[in-house]
Amino acid sequence: MAMKFKYKTLKRDARTLPVKEPSINVRLLGPKGPVFIVGLLDTGSDLCAIPKSLAEILGLKITGEKQPISGLGQAEGAESSMEIEVSHGRESHRLAVPVMIIYSPEGAVEPPVILGRSGFLDAFEITFNERQSRITMKWLPPAR
Repeated sequence: MAMKFKYKTLKRDARTLPVKEPSINVRLLGPKGPVFIVGLLDTGSDLCAIPKSLAEILGLKITGEKQPISGLGQAEGAESSMEIEVSHGRESHRLAVPVMIIYSPEGAVEPPVILGRSGFLDAFEITFNERQSRITMKWLPPAR
């Protein structure tokens, strides 16, 4: 069975215009409880990534050292892990994923929640239909 989603029109900050993006509603799970959020499906991102402020809300334990990261401008990140739940209709999937916690520079706009390849996107067969602004995600059971 496949889950189908429409792109979401999002406005990231006061300097940008709203734009349709391949984003879906997900539930992030951490020791302090769940947070419902919109995550951007990013095939160019190796990992999932969340802002440090969200990691604190979730109560995630940072397991890695701070390190420079590329792809999000000038920022630092540290490794952790979390669970992500994606559902649509009667279908629901929960995945344990590695995550990069992003430390944005003081006063900078925080990045969106990124749903990257390792642990999340690689668990699905995904079709992006840009013309219709739709996403189709089909669960791929783990290889044995």
